[in-house]
Amino acid sequence: MNYPKNQPYFAYLDGQVTPEDHDTNRETTTPAGRIAFVFDCFHAEYYIEGQNVQKSLASWLGGLPSCINLPYYNDDILALVESMDSEPTKRTKDQEYTILSNYFSFMANKLLQLQHWHNRQAESYGVEL
Repeated sequence: MNYPKNQPYFAYLDGQVTPEDHDTNRETTTPAGRIAFVFDCFHAEYYIEGQNVQKSLASWLGGLPSCINLPYYNDDILALVESMDSEPTKRTKDQEYTILSNYFSFMANKLLQLQHWHNRQAESYGVEL
């Protein structure tokens, strides 16, 4: 999948989706299908109409949903961030705390961006997801 420049998290998130553990009618062999599947699970399990979607999604991700595998141990989160950086960075404890405090909100934002990107791609080809 040719994701937009500077979006290493898109490919990472796509690779973390685990539809094989679920009974779904959603086509999950494509990246767009897998991300749509994650949002199907989110809406079925957690989202309530009228809630802030990013905050709700971050809270849901923090509950470790079974349809997407994200790191949740501090060292694993920091290692993921380090692997996504183009240049290694020595971080202070305060910077690490900020990363860890915002991690699920950040990942929720990236999932929403990825969903939006796939929806735009589908629209440009006249496909419904």
